[in-house]
Amino acid sequence: MFAGKTLDQWGVAKNIFFTKYTTQHELFHVEMFMYLKNKTPNYMKYWAEIPTYMHEQYVLNRLLKTKNWKKEDLLSDLFNEVV
Repeated sequence: MFAGKTLDQWGVAKNIFFTKYTTQHELFHVEMFMYLKNKTPNYMKYWAEIPTYMHEQYVLNRLLKTKNWKKEDLLSDLFNEVV
């Protein structure tokens, strides 16, 4: 696990933690982006208009397929809070 500090949008330092779960989660976001970019290059200008919940549902679907994560991890990710 990587732990470190970063600045938020107001320049305040906050602690961040990257676990294997976080890394895999973010890689699935990249996977979704690359898939759409390759399949529908003319529509990438609409990428920002895809609702956040659709991004997260895609990622959770991919995480469920891996069968590597506990129910608590997935619920925490779904509701963006620590369970």
